[in-house]
This record gives sequence, structure tokens and C-alpha cells, in this order.
Amino acid sequence: MIPIDRDIVNVRSGSAISYKALWQFGKGFPLQAGNPTCYYC
Repeated sequence: MIPIDRDIVNVRSGSAISYKALWQFGKGFPLQAGNPTCYYC
């Protein structure tokens, strides 16, 4: 499991936070067709 909180604190970048969040959500919903956040799943 990736500690999202730690990543956010370490990076301290809005774009990086969004990237991490979208990546996690994308992996969480890989079966949804046309999921805009599912770029890396």
C-alpha cells in the first residue's frame, strides 16, 4: 500500500497530489469503461 499522506507531504505539489489521487482512483476502478482517471491501470 502506498501511503498517500506521506507522498503528499513529501512532494508538496498540487499537480503531484492530483496525480497520486487520480492514479489511486484509477487503480481502484479499473473495470469502468471510459474512466478518465484510469490512465495507468
